[in-house]
Amino acid sequence: MSWDSYVAMMTNTLDPETNAYTVTGVGTFGAIYGTDGSKWGNTEGFELYAYEYEIDGGDGTTTKVAINEVDIVKDILGGKTKGGDAGIRLGNKKYMHISEYDGVHKLVCSGGGALIAKTEKCYMVCVYDTKNNDSNGKPQNPGDVEKNMLYLRTYLTENGY
Repeated sequence: MSWDSYVAMMTNTLDPETNAYTVTGVGTFGAIYGTDGSKWGNTEGFELYAYEYEIDGGDGTTTKVAINEVDIVKDILGGKTKGGDAGIRLGNKKYMHISEYDGVHKLVCSGGGALIAKTEKCYMVCVYDTKNNDSNGKPQNPGDVEKNMLYLRTYLTENGY
């Protein structure tokens, strides 16, 4: 199975008994990165970036700061929930940390959010948008994404990842 297939297990709900998706479109985007920062798999249109970002000083000045979104994920999973100098940014979008439960961190942004978790060897990121509906017509939400991430985290951990 390719890593993109594992990413699909976050954005869609898999029935392990039939190995078929029972609900699709639970999340909008997803990605899995190695703890060394290498990209293992992602949905089209989403990845974690490294770039410069200008912070407005409020007095007509700006300050450029280096952003490395993989490092931001690593820091959040390590307990630094404020993110970097420009806050928490994933996929070049700003988020705010709201909670952590059972190793899954919930982030919110306008109209949706993201969840992040890790195994010993990888980081998992899944983004949802409340304006998008899953295949059952239900708006995307953090609860459904979290169930999928917990299942995938267990599966990957049991298989040495």
